[in-house]
Amino acid sequence: MRTRTTTGTSADEGSCATTNNSPEYVFSWVPAESGTATLSTCDATETQFNTVVYVREALCVSGAELTCNDDTVGCDTSSGTGEGSSVTLPVTAGTTYFIFIDGFDGASGQFKLTVSLGP
Repeated sequence: MRTRTTTGTSADEGSCATTNNSPEYVFSWVPAESGTATLSTCDATETQFNTVVYVREALCVSGAELTCNDDTVGCDTSSGTGEGSSVTLPVTAGTTYFIFIDGFDGASGQFKLTVSLGP
């Protein structure tokens, strides 16, 4: 679990929502084990804006987008019900994944990312 803040100018956009006018925060993650990963910004206290989560296989827009989500039912933020985002995807040990935490249509601020890995 990590709490961070999106700042600066926007450079990237997920395919599932308008995010090109919002700053993003990017994590580089290399799982130690293969399995199914769930990445979530669901936290009604520490996530303070309408988030969009997407994962790419490379840092830039040229990297293939593996998954994208904007607004997950039951995934609340302090800005609203269902305004958090959650994605689930298969991951391979030793592979680098780029996790983008972005805002919907200009939204930005503090967020908490929770990562869980299962079989």
